Amino acid sequence: MLNIAPYIAKYVRSLHARYDKLQIPYSQSQFGVVLMVDVVGFSALTTMATEKGESGAEAVALEIGSYMGECIEIIEHFGGDVVKFLGDAVLVSFQVQSFDKDDTNSEENSKDREFRQRNVLVRKAVECGLQLLARLSHYRVYLTAEERTKHRSSVGLDRRLKTDENQRFFLFDGNGSTSEQSSTGGSFQLSSALDIDYTYDSTAFNFWNCIPILFGKSRKNKVYATGRRNSGTSDTTKDEPDAIDLELHIALSCGNITNVIVGDMYPNEGQSAEMTKKKQRFSYVSANGNENPCDYNLEYGGRLEYAICGPAVESLEEALNNAKAGEMSITPEAYDLFQHQSMDLSYEKRRDFYIVKGIETSTPRKGNRPYQTHIKEFTSANVNYLADTPGLLSRAATLSIEPLVARTRDTSILELSTDPNPHYLKYINRSALFRLEHSPDDNFSAQFRDATIMFISLGKLNVATPEGLQLAQKAVHTTIRILVKYEGILQQFAVDDKGATLLAVFGLPPLSHEREAIFAAKAALELRDIFLGFFDDFSISLSTGTIFNSVLPQGNPYRRDPAIAGDTIILAVRMLKFSFSKRNIVCDFATKQQIGRICEFEDYGENFVKGKVKPIQIFGIIRFAIIKNKRTSAQERSSDFIGYKSEMAEATEFVNDWLEAPNNHLLIISGPSGVGKSFFCHTLSKTIHCHETLCCWSSSTEVEKSSKYYLVKNILLTLFETIDSDQVPCNPRRRLSHFTASTGNYMYDSLHSYGVGMDASGVSSSPPSSPSSPTVLATIKESQVPANTTTTNSIQQSASHLANQRPSVAGAEVDGDILPESTNELVELITRCLRKCGEEEGFLPLFKVVFTTLADLQDNAATQRLDVRGRDILLTGVITRMIRYVSEHTGLVFISDDVQWADSASIRLLQHIHEHCQKVLLVLATRPVKDYNVTFIKKFRETGVSREIKLNGLGAAEIAEIILHTFQTSSVNSVSPEIVSVIQKRTAGNPLYVK
Repeated sequence: MLNIAPYIAKYVRSLHARYDKLQIPYSQSQFGVVLMVDVVGFSALTTMATEKGESGAEAVALEIGSYMGECIEIIEHFGGDVVKFLGDAVLVSFQVQSFDKDDTNSEENSKDREFRQRNVLVRKAVECGLQLLARLSHYRVYLTAEERTKHRSSVGLDRRLKTDENQRFFLFDGNGSTSEQSSTGGSFQLSSALDIDYTYDSTAFNFWNCIPILFGKSRKNKVYATGRRNSGTSDTTKDEPDAIDLELHIALSCGNITNVIVGDMYPNEGQSAEMTKKKQRFSYVSANGNENPCDYNLEYGGRLEYAICGPAVESLEEALNNAKAGEMSITPEAYDLFQHQSMDLSYEKRRDFYIVKGIETSTPRKGNRPYQTHIKEFTSANVNYLADTPGLLSRAATLSIEPLVARTRDTSILELSTDPNPHYLKYINRSALFRLEHSPDDNFSAQFRDATIMFISLGKLNVATPEGLQLAQKAVHTTIRILVKYEGILQQFAVDDKGATLLAVFGLPPLSHEREAIFAAKAALELRDIFLGFFDDFSISLSTGTIFNSVLPQGNPYRRDPAIAGDTIILAVRMLKFSFSKRNIVCDFATKQQIGRICEFEDYGENFVKGKVKPIQIFGIIRFAIIKNKRTSAQERSSDFIGYKSEMAEATEFVNDWLEAPNNHLLIISGPSGVGKSFFCHTLSKTIHCHETLCCWSSSTEVEKSSKYYLVKNILLTLFETIDSDQVPCNPRRRLSHFTASTGNYMYDSLHSYGVGMDASGVSSSPPSSPSSPTVLATIKESQVPANTTTTNSIQQSASHLANQRPSVAGAEVDGDILPESTNELVELITRCLRKCGEEEGFLPLFKVVFTTLADLQDNAATQRLDVRGRDILLTGVITRMIRYVSEHTGLVFISDDVQWADSASIRLLQHIHEHCQKVLLVLATRPVKDYNVTFIKKFRETGVSREIKLNGLGAAEIAEIILHTFQTSSVNSVSPEIVSVIQKRTAGNPLYVK
């Protein structure tokens, strides 16, 4: 069973243990102490690891896992709570977990208790920081197995110094022996890491530091970055190219802390149903929209994010900027409280902050329990431990490396339940949950992945105020909804002195796609349009590249995180510092290149960002470009088609058979990506067009696989233009006064699509190809009627109401002053087509689900009573009858490209058309059926005549023929096989690319 507790902060676990239900957004303010633990050296480590490929990812996880495992153990020992993993930094809080006010004590006792608690919290935080500096500064890590084998023993300790191999110093073994404590402290031998830094060597970076610089305020980062590395013991890896020393510096502050929880706690039924539908992987669905058991089923059950904010958090950044490597910066407020402690510190006053390097003297603690004093001398245990931190040897005499022995016998608070609260799952993103649930050890392996990062800044939003909290809740809830819709992942929500930020990822498994940037752009544009309604200051950036992803540190019993890291994230953050990013969407060149021409961009030129030697080109995303209907006349190629001669001959023969005797013909063109399926279909459509046949072209895309009726939209627009022309005469048999016949015909067609004659997969079988009689509705057996009788009765009542309406109603209240001109044109076009085909004009509002421009069209008295299923049934029947009527006067060919990405609603409609319109030729181009599990193809082939033509790319002989035909030189009659091989490799045999 998955143990999710280590992935949740202790504050959140205590909160859910105390309250069964939380009101979201949740906020609680109290005194607390905050530590920001920042690690320097991850940048160089990540750069080296990336060059080593997958083995580098494993090395980062292994080495930094051990490092951050020790860090978390120390924090846990002193009672700290790891709130966030922020890049190469850890945000830790020390708070009293008191959710209710105790009114039983007197005011004086309450003040005394509060004063004592503050002193205790500050002392714990200072002691924790000092131990972190003492143990983890100048920590050497190795990137190759050879170096690790050479320098480390099986327990991860350095063996470079000649000492007694039988004596080991374990981090949590106060006696430094190989006692049983070494086996219980298994978290010391962790195999993964905290998130890594990904900047260049000259700058150490974490999310906490990068967010404030976005707004243009100078922080003297160059001076700080240089100064914090001025350590006499840091340059210890000159002779070891595969070893890097990690350094540590810390900021400590205290004051008022506001704990906030925002997100989606209890999704309502409507929203849950919508998001469940959106998360389905439609590239794997059958005709009825159901998934196979082997497919992904990422159930959405809500998403929550925990963060802290307030004065104590806001003062961290400036304090951290004043601390060099191996130092801890304490704010004046925290130092005032620490002066009451019995521990003396040697400090340096730097600006308004107190820079601490170590403990000057140590006064024995008061109490009855024995306490082991600090280890000051060079015992063999300490020598072994310091061997792994060689930079500490020069100043080891001033360090107080204290054995972390528990000072209480009650260790039950450290034991986490293996049966956690189900609300814990809401604090982990869906990608991480999916991989953790499929992992035997509650971890998943480290890897480098290509992804698109979305970084959102909410400006100077003060989340600590009630108004700011409500705005943050609205922004986070909206972002979650949009990310679920476009299959993105909300990685984290964080707050600092400059406001709130959100980090999202597109491309984490199993929610990965061929072109992640398109999904990210869709989500960003929708978010921008929504944020413009209630945010005065926000920015969105997109960047595409390689990121590191792993559970860090793996196996830690106290705290873990499904972390991401990489230069791609840094670039997304730093692009928001420019003024043109305000209330806008900006992206890098890699994102623009992946999106292609389907978006309109604004070029902001080359701009210098921190950490980059050369300027980067930044673009603004304006909108998605309007894609015109893909009709045959618009897709003609000036060049002749060469190649696939036998396949084209077979397809032409099949088309000729359809022209002679139409019988629900279905032609399937299948093949891998890049073999020329689209080019093949375009060439075939020109052949069909010569027979005075109308070809309606449509294409689906991966990003639109959840958009209802997206695939058939262009087909319907082309069909309406044809109906409105002189090619199709008016239907003399208007159904206005023939309610029985009209309703009967419609109900028979529609019920067959949604219930009559359905097999287990939900696809109808053996339907008639001719229109039914007016009395067919009465002959339908009761057992054949769909189970949802309420929907059926509603359809019958609506059809009756529509049949008795007068034509002047036109199906909706259309006001030219309210609807845009383009909408009026589409409304008039559809109305004329309905009238011309003999359909009721009251069906017009049903087309709102297909054309988004009709969203403002009002329903009439009949359609407003229909639910979603009822609307789909009526719409399917109307479209099918219109197509059947047009096919009686002209040949119709529907060509659908990339149907492996088709939405389930379009699939059902196309299948219904294929079964009930005998004279329509359906051409489907798809990726290999066996690879993409396009199960609806098999159901389509059960009706009428079908044939599948497989394309696997051009051969060497065909490529040579294209080359000769292109140059048309009489002196050249052959092509070198080497040239043919290069072209075949680069083009994958695609005829268009070969030419």
